[in-house]
Amino acid sequence: MVCKIPNAILVSMVTILCFIGAYAWRHTLVDVGIMIVFALFGYILIRYKWPHACFILGFVLGRLVESNFHRSLLMSETYTTFFTRPGSLGMIIVLALMFCWPFLSKAVVKVLHMNGE
Repeated sequence: MVCKIPNAILVSMVTILCFIGAYAWRHTLVDVGIMIVFALFGYILIRYKWPHACFILGFVLGRLVESNFHRSLLMSETYTTFFTRPGSLGMIIVLALMFCWPFLSKAVVKVLHMNGE
């Protein structure tokens, strides 16, 4: 049934329901403004083809990760715990390699290209 509704009408109805829902939650226009900001943010993500999953994971897990990080700092009282334990050191090394991979891969390709000639 929904498939037979033209896109222009369906998008208009969903947009109106979003405005009504944002206002009805606490009866403030601030919530409507926040909805508009996040709608523009979502549009930018779609427009420039950025992955959505990364941002969703960041919003959902951000507070949990930060609170556990603070908890571990309170338990150990120093940052050295993250570098002396094998599990956390391994994750830091993998993270550093993943972060540097775009630069390293270009250098490796250059070196291989020069050796091949």
